[in-house]
Amino acid sequence: MPADQIAPRRILVTGTGANPGFGLARSLTRLGHRVIAADANPLAPGFLLPQVVPQVIPSADDQDYEPA
Repeated sequence: MPADQIAPRRILVTGTGANPGFGLARSLTRLGHRVIAADANPLAPGFLLPQVVPQVIPSADDQDYEPA
């Protein structure tokens, strides 16, 4: 394996409803990593990317945030 390649990993990307998180999730899947896409919005665009595992999480100001 060449030194510039990294073995595929499972990576959590938060904020996939906005451009930075969406772009990161897309780039990581293109590199062969398994992405867990997390966002408080159940309609986050990152959830629709092929091969991601979508995970809805409570927002930081939600009373269920800490237990989750």
